[in-house]
Amino acid sequence: MPSALSVGSALLLIACLLAPRAAAQCPASQSNHLCCESFNEFSDNAMVWEEVCGNPAPADPSVMVGANCEFVTGSECGPPIFDEFFDLCCVSLLPCPGNTDGAIGFNCSGHQVE
Repeated sequence: MPSALSVGSALLLIACLLAPRAAAQCPASQSNHLCCESFNEFSDNAMVWEEVCGNPAPADPSVMVGANCEFVTGSECGPPIFDEFFDLCCVSLLPCPGNTDGAIGFNCSGHQVE
């Protein structure tokens, strides 16, 4: 006969498997939820952000930027479609006239999707 602990553990496992995945949420201060192909410091691509897109350099050139992004609302930034992308929350978006490669997130934090 199974012990109460193993039955409880089994029930917890079943509940976790059946529960819908919680949607990733961004804090109000970083309300732009993006799924991006690249995630680097502004300074790594400053020529594009400043000269091509017309954005002034930030006071801190190490501020993180997400590029080639799609807007997401929950947990859809994941494998297999977005494998190796970055699930980011960004303070704002950088404008870039003529850009056809997706949104550009500015002052972002997040993680790489595996």
